[in-house]
This record gives sequence, C-alpha cells and structure tokens, in this order.
Amino acid sequence: MEHDKFMQYGRGLGLWRNPRENIKPDPINYFRDDPIYLTPSKGEWINQIQECKKENNPLENGVFIWTETKGTGHAFVSIHEGNSASVFTYGRFGRRSGAGGTVGDGILNFLRFEDARTY
Repeated sequence: MEHDKFMQYGRGLGLWRNPRENIKPDPINYFRDDPIYLTPSKGEWINQIQECKKENNPLENGVFIWTETKGTGHAFVSIHEGNSASVFTYGRFGRRSGAGGTVGDGILNFLRFEDARTY
C-alpha cells in the first residue's frame, strides 16, 4: 500500500491525525483587551487625616526619681533626653553588713543608653 493511501485509510478509521491540522494560524490570546486590574488613580496616595503621628511619650524627656519597693529599697535617678536615658543608681548590690544586712556601704553606678534601659 502506498504511503498516501495508508495515511488516508488510517485517518478514515480515526487511527491517525495529521498534526498540522491542529495548528491554528492565530494564537489564542489569554489577556483581555480591557485590563480589569488597572484602574485610574483616585486622588492622593496618603490621606492627610489618617497619617500616623508620634504618640505622646511622657518618659521621653525629663528627670525621674525611682525607688525599689521590694528588697532593700534601692533608689535611682534617670535623666531622659530625646528618648535616650542616663541612670545614676545607688545601693548595696549584694554587700551585707549590720543587723539583717540593712545598713552598710553603698555603691553609686552610672549607666547610659542600652545599659540604662535594661536596668
């Protein structure tokens, strides 16, 4: 059997299809002509009414005196300038003397920045 007749016989039985018959001249476009995701701008980017403002922080600036309410009652003074703290602290820090360890020499410490915040 000749090749052309064999292909014609196979096509008639549905056994063989010409791959070129499935090729369409115009490719399918899956994009829309009117993009639904792009919309024209509607005014300003930032609404001035909803703009975030810095919270009022009463500890940002000032001089504060603190006392420990538990233990032996250490006291310290913190000085805050622009939300950066410096601390002067006075206490026994583990040194015990006298009856019950409530009297004795004290130590004055000075701490700044992260050390002051941690304290």
